[in-house]
Amino acid sequence: MHPEGITTENEEFVEETIKTLYESPLEKAPWPIGEWAPKSQRCGLIGKKLGSTIMWKKDGTKLLTTMIHISDNHVIRYIPASELIKNAHLHHVRLSKRPRGALLVGSDSADPRLILRINSHYNVLWVLGKIPGAINDYVNLYDSGLLHHRYRDPDNHPPFPTHFPEEQTIEHVDWYAEDIHKFTDESIVFEEEGVA
Repeated sequence: MHPEGITTENEEFVEETIKTLYESPLEKAPWPIGEWAPKSQRCGLIGKKLGSTIMWKKDGTKLLTTMIHISDNHVIRYIPASELIKNAHLHHVRLSKRPRGALLVGSDSADPRLILRINSHYNVLWVLGKIPGAINDYVNLYDSGLLHHRYRDPDNHPPFPTHFPEEQTIEHVDWYAEDIHKFTDESIVFEEEGVA
């Protein structure tokens, strides 16, 4: 610290205040590794749209894709369910018998998209089709909330977005969808018609 005539009591107070203000909202001990259950739901991600590019299927079909960069996501704030219940607007009972609904006018959303490639080294996703928004806009990514899209098999389910390097090693850097041409494979060759 720069000597500004601060007493040791004031210096201790400033250090204590900084520790309490910037302390992690998580517990001191690491959380236990979560186990998958049929009602488990993964949290979403916040990504940044990098732009559009082209990928090819193994049969030569050209696909327009959008690249999304996933920066390191950290827990900023955690609100326990017991504190959420205290909010009065969540328990407001509607007296009207009219049906409820939602009308979205001009919202930027997209139908469910297929992830064609994942690069774990640069944290980039290649998603099929265009995604609304300009380059460097933020994108929310999450699993479908529909029950018929949920995984029910305890042996075949997507991993939770947690990685424990001591216990799990990442075997490859790139993951591709089954029908996508990898750039490390041989090029696609088409034979001319009438040539045997």
